[in-house]
Formats: sequence, structure tokens, C-alpha cells
Amino acid sequence: MDLFGLNRFMDGGRNPPPRSGPGLWLQTLWDNLGGLLGGNALTFAGFLPLALGVSLGLMYESLWITLLAGAAGGALAGVFWAPMLSLALQAFRCGTRGWFARWRQAVRKAPVPAALAGAVLGLLAGGFLQVGALLAQLLGGGGRPPLPVWAVLCADFLLLSLAAAVLFPALCAGEGGRPAPRHLAALILAAPWRICAAALAGLAWFALGAALFPVSVPLALAAGFWPAALLTAQLVLPGLEAVFDLSGWDVQGPDPAPAGDGLTPAQRGEIWWRRRWPAVVILTACAGLLLWGGRLLLDAREPDLQIAVVHAQPLPDGVRGALERSLAGLVGDLNGDGAALVQVNDYTVVFDGAPGDADLQTAGATLLLTDLAMGDSALFLVEDPGGFLARYADKVDGTAPARWADYPALAALDAGSWSALDDMETDLPGQSLLEPLTVLPARAAQPEALDALLG
Repeated sequence: MDLFGLNRFMDGGRNPPPRSGPGLWLQTLWDNLGGLLGGNALTFAGFLPLALGVSLGLMYESLWITLLAGAAGGALAGVFWAPMLSLALQAFRCGTRGWFARWRQAVRKAPVPAALAGAVLGLLAGGFLQVGALLAQLLGGGGRPPLPVWAVLCADFLLLSLAAAVLFPALCAGEGGRPAPRHLAALILAAPWRICAAALAGLAWFALGAALFPVSVPLALAAGFWPAALLTAQLVLPGLEAVFDLSGWDVQGPDPAPAGDGLTPAQRGEIWWRRRWPAVVILTACAGLLLWGGRLLLDAREPDLQIAVVHAQPLPDGVRGALERSLAGLVGDLNGDGAALVQVNDYTVVFDGAPGDADLQTAGATLLLTDLAMGDSALFLVEDPGGFLARYADKVDGTAPARWADYPALAALDAGSWSALDDMETDLPGQSLLEPLTVLPARAAQPEALDALLG
């Protein structure tokens, strides 16, 4: 009854709202859903440059891009995270009615300290990720950090999360400017376990979003930031009230509701719907997004093997589909998920000379670079091995290059058929497109995958 706001109609407000725990969190969310969703959308926009810049730096293995994007993007993210947290804090005291005005007021309150805190945290986060990727390569992780690297990264990011759980609430509750060290120390001493819990909860929530990428990207627009902000606010608010003067936030009492109003159940339902229909629509949309994302996540299967074809003209769809099916039968279920699945990555790249299609060249070069950085493909079938090795010799084994036709297992695969534009009635074997390609195994490829393909 408290969650859906019916107690004010059913018992005249005599049933007290929850004072702590999950009930208080849910009641606060329900009463302030519109403001929290609006702040979430703005925070989503503020974090995009940080996420994009650091991702590009990691993909291109550039320390300077990662650090610059972490610092600049983190500064912008800090300016947007502070008002999101301020809205969540106010939701527990005075509500978020007129949330956009409250948002702008929170932005103007301490933009420079928030930007500075975000820049430092973003710089450190980007640096930790880049060092973790480097250590993963040095330790032979094949693009996936081994257990020691994971442990170091988790410890580093926990420290960053603890710093954020102290700094940003103090920025929201203070009078503006940089919080005094004595205030930060008093906040830590007032609620140490609550701050640790807030740091762990926030870190776990954002780690979950990273683990569900890219499904989590559209979901983050509706539910990416307010859950962590609201939980952090609930945990650290007692400590803030003990250290800072929060009387500047006008505390509003509950809406008066006369006892025994004499309304019929139908009238109560009509009043409830008139007051709550925006929240119902928003929650329905969020539930639809969650179901859609969950279905994508459950239906998606990780391919057992990926191979890349790097040439001047795209593969015909029939050849590509037939090659994926025949390769799946050759390598089998390598990852043990109950299904054999092979993915052929077709990259249109010309290393020397003018490309036929500039758009395809740009897209193909970008995807190829991403593939090489992430270590996705086990084999690279290259039309121009000289140009490929001149640029990416450190990513593949080019000591003994051989043609596709030199491997009996590959040459015997069913690659379908295709038709030339000047002779649409004649079906040509798909193997004719693959025979002249040079096979270059990736250095990070699994040995069992190469054994199945190359013998």
C-alpha cells in the first residue's frame, strides 16, 4: 500500500511510510520516479564522452588517448554525477518536484570541484584499465586478464569507488567549493560501514553494466545511474546529516489527506490513476526494455571460432553462410555451450592502391583493427599478405604463410556458390574465391582451434 501510494486514500494517512531498508528505497523511488529518470538521461549524456574516449584508447592500445579521455571525459562526468546524486539525496528529504531546477542548482553549486574530482577519478580509471590490458598481454591472457590482473583491477577500482562515495556526497551537501578535509574525515568516521557498502554497491552495479555490454547501453538510458545514486544516497545520508547542515533543503511533509473521505473504490482508483499514470507508463517502458535486453542476452551465443577474410571485394552472402556452416561442422563445439557456431568476419580493406569504395574501406579498416586488438579471429585469410604483414606482423604468425588451397581440410569445405555480374546464370564454386587467399594464424588463437582447421 505504501509503495503504490494507496494508503492516503485507504486509511487517511494513518499507516506510516517505511523508515528504512528496501521499503524506504522503493517508496522513495516511486514517489520521485520522474525526476530520477530525467536526471538519469542527463547523466547518461554526460558519461558518453568518458566511455567512448576510454574505449577508443583501449581499442587502439594508446595510453595517451586513454589518459586524455579519462581526464577530460571524467571531468564532464563528474559535473553530471554530482547533481544526479544530489537529486537522489533530496528524494529522501524533500522530494524531487521541479527536478530540473534542482538539477541546475546542483550543477551551479560546485562545478569546479566536481569536475576536478571526476577528472582525477577518470584519469586513474583509464590508467588502471590500460595497465591491466598491458599486463594481460604480458602474462599471455589472450585479451582477457588472468586472475592476478583481475584482483589488482578490482582492488584499484574499489579504492576509486570509495573515494567517489566520500567526495561527491560531500560536494552535494556542502556549501560549495572544495570540501574541507575535516568534513571528509568526519563523514568517514560518522558512517564508515555505510560508505564502504555504498562503494561496493556502486562498483557492483557499474561492473554489471560493463559485463552486459552492449545490451546494457540502451538500458543505461533508463536505468543506468539512478539505482546506484539512490542506494548511495540512502546509505550515506545519515552520515551527511551528522556532519553537514542540510536545512537548506526544504523538507516537505506528507500530503494532507482527510480521514474518512467517503470515496468509493472506483473513485479511489480513478484518483490513483490520474496521479500515477506517468509512472505506470515509464515503468512499463522500462520493463519492456529489460525484457528485450534479457532476451537478446539469453539468445546470444558466443561463437566457438571466428575467422577474418581481408580482401578487396566483399564475400557473397551465399559463400559466407555456407562457409560458416561447414566450418562449424569441422571444428565442433569448442566452448561447450551445446552448439557449434563459427563466425566469418568479412573486412573490405585495400592496403596498397585506391579502394573501390571509400566507405567500405573505412569500415573494414576500423573493424579489422578492433578485431586484432581484441584477439577475436583465430585465422586471417588475406588477399595481400605483404601489405597485411607490413602493418600487423606482431598480431599473426607469418613465419610460414600458406594458401587456403594448401590445407586439405579447408580446401574440402563446402563454400557454396556465387555468380558473377556479367554471367548471372553460371554458378561458380565458392572455393574459387578462397583458394588464392593466404592463411595467417593469429598469435592469440587457441591451439585446439588451429589443430581442427589446419591439421
